[in-house]
Amino acid sequence: MKKLLIVTCLCLTCLSLTAQPYFNELYRTDTNKATIFRSIVATDTAWYITGITLVTEPVPHNAGFFARLSTTGNLQELKIYTDTLRPLEMWDDALMPTNDGHFVVTGRNPIENNSFLAVFDNNGDTLLYTCHNGIYPNSVTRSTQIKEDDQNNYYILAVSGIIYKPDSTRITVIKTDPTGNETNQFDFQSPDPFCIFMTASDLQLLPNNHFIVSATIYGPCNEQFLATDSCRGRTWIFEADSLGNIVWQYLS
Repeated sequence: MKKLLIVTCLCLTCLSLTAQPYFNELYRTDTNKATIFRSIVATDTAWYITGITLVTEPVPHNAGFFARLSTTGNLQELKIYTDTLRPLEMWDDALMPTNDGHFVVTGRNPIENNSFLAVFDNNGDTLLYTCHNGIYPNSVTRSTQIKEDDQNNYYILAVSGIIYKPDSTRITVIKTDPTGNETNQFDFQSPDPFCIFMTASDLQLLPNNHFIVSATIYGPCNEQFLATDSCRGRTWIFEADSLGNIVWQYLS
C-alpha cells in the first residue's frame, strides 16, 4: 500500500488554459520572481506539488502550477495554469489523491470569486473542472480543504461572504457528485455574534455521512471592518449531519 503524506496550504487557478514551460522560474530568487509551494502529496514513486509562481512575460502575473517530481527531486512533469491577460490573485488550495488514483484540487477562482474543483491525472492534465458558489453579488469564496467519501462524492470546505460586509461571512461546505456537479451547499454562521471573521482549517468525514469542521472566528471590528487589539478569537468545532444540521459544537 502506498504511503501518502499530504501537506495542505493554498492555491491554483484557471486550470483549463494552456501550460507553459516556466519551471526554471520556480527557483529564481531575484526580485522579479517568487514561488510558493502550496500542497504536496508524496507516494513511494513520486512527489506531486501545487503552488504559484510569478511569471514576468508576456505580462507580469501569477501562475498556478502542478509538478510531478521523482523521489530524488528530478522534474518529471509540469503544467502551468495561467491567464496572461490579467494579474491573478491565487490562494487557498488543497491537493488530495482520489480513490481511483488521480488528484483532486480545490481552490479559489479569482476571476469569478468562487471555488473551483479540478481533477488531474498523474501528468497534470485536467480531467474535470467545475466552479461553485458564484451566485452572490460581490461575494468571495475561499476554499481550504477537500475530501472524498466512499461513493466518490467530494466535500469542499470554504469561507464565503460578501466583500466589505463581514457579518455575511460564513463557513460553507459544498458537496458535489463524482462529476463535480454541486448537490448540496451548507452554510454555517458564527455562534458568537461578535466574532464575524472566520478562517476554516479542517474538514473530516465520518462513516455515518456526518462531517466535522474546525474553524477560528474572531471580532468585533471597527467601522473599517478591521480587527482591533481588543477583539477576541475563538476556536469553533462542530459536527453536522448529512442535511447540514449541527449535531454538536464546541466554542472555546
